[in-house]
Amino acid sequence: MAMTLRGVALLLLPSMVLAAAPAVDMAYTGGGRAACDESVLLQVKQQKHSEQCVNVSIEIYPYGTKQESKWGTSYTGWETCIGFEQSPIDICTRDTRVQHGAPLNQDYASATGLYVENNGHNLKVKGDFGSVIIGGEKFEAKQFHFHSPGEHQIDGHLSVAEMHIVNLNENGTAAAVVGVLFKLGQKNMCLETVLAANMPRAGCKTFIGDLDLRCFGTQLKGPYWSYQGSLTTPPCSEIVKWNVLKRHATISQGQLKVLAQRFSFALGNNRDVQKLYHRSVTLTVPVY
Repeated sequence: MAMTLRGVALLLLPSMVLAAAPAVDMAYTGGGRAACDESVLLQVKQQKHSEQCVNVSIEIYPYGTKQESKWGTSYTGWETCIGFEQSPIDICTRDTRVQHGAPLNQDYASATGLYVENNGHNLKVKGDFGSVIIGGEKFEAKQFHFHSPGEHQIDGHLSVAEMHIVNLNENGTAAAVVGVLFKLGQKNMCLETVLAANMPRAGCKTFIGDLDLRCFGTQLKGPYWSYQGSLTTPPCSEIVKWNVLKRHATISQGQLKVLAQRFSFALGNNRDVQKLYHRSVTLTVPVY
């Protein structure tokens, strides 16, 4: 399967997105900006110094079933969005292949000097968070972001939110994404560093300090589903080794509200599930 650097441009290089992606109807997006212009920068001076509006580009995608159906047919460069290895999917547990083996081979670590970015599509935190080894290949964790509602379904059920930890291989031609599913419950202290911050507006970022992905140890050490898929946003490049963690993390109603309040779309930022076609899904149950 051919893999290109352009396929991961949306993951690491937000400044390149506007050049690579076609324009979309701003009437649909609520009049979002393509970048923080001078008027926005002037507004920043009246807010807390922690918010910065530099080097954060806007990523706007038309969501909703009718709009998403046009991704692969109406926009140049997004043709892969109607491919046969698209994500997310509905994981039908009775059809998954079960294997007993080692837990997810991850070596996540604490990252410092972090910012939470609002790119108009989701909240993203970039940093050096350690690594995972998938299929004998090492992938470096470079960022994580959120979708609300979640994107992957389990037997037709959608989670209230989903976090994607994006890991890239050495030359940037493939990704291994670890998906953390959330359910309503107690406040998640792992997310407090991100969600307790002054949430930035679209095109801006807020300093949050340090964060350690090992905080999600309960989920990372448990069973996980794996399959071959794609980015869930255009250009939908089919370069992703998906690893969806079975154990849900909790998120409080208040945290969920904060998470979604800056998204540009009232209906959420989750893509509809895609057909599985010829692919299979494996559930790995760790043996310690």
